[in-house]
Amino acid sequence: MSKRDDVLACQNAVEEANLALATAVKKAWPTGCLVRVSVGRGKSDIEVIGHGNHWSRPGELRGINHKTQKNRWFHYRMIIEGHQP
Repeated sequence: MSKRDDVLACQNAVEEANLALATAVKKAWPTGCLVRVSVGRGKSDIEVIGHGNHWSRPGELRGINHKTQKNRWFHYRMIIEGHQP
């Protein structure tokens, strides 16, 4: 195998892992579910309104804070707890 083939194999593995991560995040926290998110020193209750794509933001979610009416992107690691709709 050439160096280029090694690099392409690694890139394919990364893309496959990103797709698996994006799929798992969508399944764990579907659109419409409510999550409590740790933001800085505080916590916010956020409704999930979208998800990142596997090629861009694979572990991220888009949400709205109904108290402030602000949208934000956040990473799944910021979620403290979640509730299905």
